[in-house]
Amino acid sequence: MSAHNLGFDPWPLLCAFDPDAVLEIHLAGHQADPLIGEALWVDAHATPVSEGVWRLYQRLIERIGPRPTLIERDGDVPAFDELLQERERAQRGLQAAGWQAAQAAGLPGMALAGAARGRQAFRLGATHAAA
Repeated sequence: MSAHNLGFDPWPLLCAFDPDAVLEIHLAGHQADPLIGEALWVDAHATPVSEGVWRLYQRLIERIGPRPTLIERDGDVPAFDELLQERERAQRGLQAAGWQAAQAAGLPGMALAGAARGRQAFRLGATHAAA
């Protein structure tokens, strides 16, 4: 979202992150600004994750490996079936990126280990690092 608003490609920024610094990935939707329109996207946890964010997410987890993923939907929450569809899409992406292999290798506690080492969460919907 920030990359769109500022007019740059987000992929080089995502490639600059040390994979070990990414503890968790947050996915969120966005909406066009009511006054400016599509020129300015506003972070919105009230809309589905966009196709562009899903593609970026898949590229990221293919590069850094699977990470615990949070889909933020805390406004205008849809029917539970729709939430499950987004969850299943994230799960398919994680499996494609080797999540099952990571669990088999004893990494399901990745979030706890990462927090102890000071890793950061990464929020794809807004394209910025979060403490």
